[in-house]
Amino acid sequence: MHKTRQLKKEKGISGELAAFLLGIWCFCVLAVVPLYAPRGYVEIGSHKWGVFVYSSLVLLPVCAVLVAVSVKCSKGKEGKVRPDIFKLLLLLFALSCVITTVLSYVSTGAADLSYPIMPAKWSPTGGLFGWYMGLLAQLIFVGAALCISYIKPKAKLLNILLILCTSFIFLIGLLNRFMIDPLGMFKGLDDYHYTQYLSTIGQNTWYSSYLVIMMSAGLYFYYASEKKSVRIAAAAYTMLCSASLITQGSDCALLATGTAMAILF
Repeated sequence: MHKTRQLKKEKGISGELAAFLLGIWCFCVLAVVPLYAPRGYVEIGSHKWGVFVYSSLVLLPVCAVLVAVSVKCSKGKEGKVRPDIFKLLLLLFALSCVITTVLSYVSTGAADLSYPIMPAKWSPTGGLFGWYMGLLAQLIFVGAALCISYIKPKAKLLNILLILCTSFIFLIGLLNRFMIDPLGMFKGLDDYHYTQYLSTIGQNTWYSSYLVIMMSAGLYFYYASEKKSVRIAAAAYTMLCSASLITQGSDCALLATGTAMAILF
């Protein structure tokens, strides 16, 4: 009996800590990375990638260890824990990325091996300069998805800060579309850049993708929450998202939003 209680307690501590750290990681990815633009739009992709990759390399390995401890405790108490098809597909995707990267290095030779994380031009590990969607990014996404599939991120204060940060991002994007630049992001750039860049995120395609994801989250909380205050806040948030979505200028974003709504509701 004492051993069972200790097992449950250990599982709770590791699970709660993993949930908190995952909440911090989600906040970094969804709020800090989109807001971080120390030099405006100059090398904005490189600056954002630096925040993303280093926060991921610090937080996700710790989360993975804590999740493994929690799952092991669950396995000891409840029997064998079998991975579902989603987790298997993630692992297969990660394996295919590793194989593709190895083949890329073999076919191109030692391509920029000195700087695999932030390459000067490109590398299979880091990706293309300014985009950085190489093997490292894909493995980070897979690792985060696996951790979140076992442990739900939890950090209430960070959730409030996330809503405030994303609302600020959308407000700036909405103002930018009307050629109002309160942050001076377009200083020194020609007027035609107003049609290519938005808010603190950068290219309007990046912005529209982020907008669709966060708008779906706002609609979910409006639909699922039973608290009136949360529903009011989610409604205001969704209205701001909708205003920016309509004015951001990408037809694909509208199609993606319709698809997301069809899946969610």
